[in-house]
Amino acid sequence: MDRRQYLVLVGSAATASRTVSAANDHSSNESDGGDESVHDIADDELYQISNLDELAALPFDPNVAAEFTGEGSRVTDEFELEHGLMMFVYESEVGDYEGLEADLEQTDGDYSVGWVIFDILFGEDTEVVTGGSVETVERGAYLLDVSSPGEWAISVAQPQSPEEEVRSLPVSVTGEHSTIVGPFEANNGVTLAGEHRDPDSDSTFDVLVFEEDSGDLFGMDYAFMEESGFEGEARADIDGVSWAHVQTRGEWSLEFEN
Repeated sequence: MDRRQYLVLVGSAATASRTVSAANDHSSNESDGGDESVHDIADDELYQISNLDELAALPFDPNVAAEFTGEGSRVTDEFELEHGLMMFVYESEVGDYEGLEADLEQTDGDYSVGWVIFDILFGEDTEVVTGGSVETVERGAYLLDVSSPGEWAISVAQPQSPEEEVRSLPVSVTGEHSTIVGPFEANNGVTLAGEHRDPDSDSTFDVLVFEEDSGDLFGMDYAFMEESGFEGEARADIDGVSWAHVQTRGEWSLEFEN
């Protein structure tokens, strides 16, 4: 997708700040790597991060910048981020047509993005959702404006993938619901073959690809914005160590090739 189209999408997603009753404390968390048994993958497969346990279990430091817990609508404390890729990994209680939403606001600049988390269910019998999303940011101080019908937890991470954990293409991955997958090495672009395996789902099948070291919109590209049941290919204009963000409900598969 043309990045100018993406800029329009981001602009339309931005929302006004909300008045809230309280803020939540947070703490930084640094890890030397978690339980590798959670990520028992081959050299031609990618790590999947779709919940807080999978983030903590990465075999390298996910560089967690902030962790928050709360209930209902809250504005978090400020936290510091470096230039580059940022992951949001979350879990939240949900209701029918009610889910977890979060906007990112820079407090020492104007780099703000609406709906960095947007996980709302439509007619599904589910009480809790988990997932992950990705954005690129400038260095600075930020906060999250969070809305949820129940209790929630969010971790913000900025991993720097060690060379030995970066997968060479081709690689493949099969998963379910909203997930972050990577890291892989792109060389002047990557071709994705994608399939959404739940044609009866009301969800769309959106896949974005991000360069790990980029801090602006030109370090990402949309691969797919399709309806459920989609099967096809697309080219993403990225380079270097990268991650992909799958935003959907239902089962899916992806293959990455140069």
